[in-house]
Order: sequence, then structure tokens, then C-alpha cells
Amino acid sequence: HSASVRVLWTNDASVAAKTAAGPAYLALRDAAADRERRGIRVRLLSERFRIISLQIDPSFERATAAVSSVQRVQPAYLDGRPRGKPVVLRERVQVELRRPDTTLRFVVWKVSFQR
Repeated sequence: HSASVRVLWTNDASVAAKTAAGPAYLALRDAAADRERRGIRVRLLSERFRIISLQIDPSFERATAAVSSVQRVQPAYLDGRPRGKPVVLRERVQVELRRPDTTLRFVVWKVSFQR
């Protein structure tokens, strides 16, 4: 999670390479490139992040988490100057986690927004 917050501010998706893979990393990378192209950075001002549920597959190769997040963010220009007013975002997502190798580490594989 902290890596995705860092990507919002720096627009450098490589900082998330160890924590995200597959479709999730591609989406993160594309969104960062789009913000960079438009001259936008996003600063996280406050957040309430909550894991609602976590289900681990019996094989221990995959897991699914339901997450709720309320964030207050400040859009900014690339030099850090504020761009408009802060915005409150309310998101509820399902996160698919996978183990990419034989370690105990999971990476974010896919993120699906829920209503």
C-alpha cells in the first residue's frame, strides 16, 4: 500500500515492482505515465485504510482481500504546487494476491473496484 502512495506522488511505478505484479502493476505503471504526461502528481493528505476480509486459498498460492479506503488527496503540479482543492475519495476494492515464487511473500496481482 505504501508503494502505491509513493507512486501517486512520484509517478515512478518502479518503486512498486516488489509489491505488485501482473495486471495490477501494468495498471499502476500506465496511470503513473498518464499523470506524468498531464503534469499531475497526487499527495495523500489523510487516509482511513481498512482490510474488511481476507481469504487464503488452501494451496497458499493465492489470497483475496476486501479493502475499504477513504482518502483525502491534493492534486499538484509536477513541482509540488497545489492544483485546485483537496478531494475526498471513497473506494472499496477487491485485491487478488499471488505468491510469485516459493517465498512466503504475496504481491498484489489484480485490483477490482466494487460498488
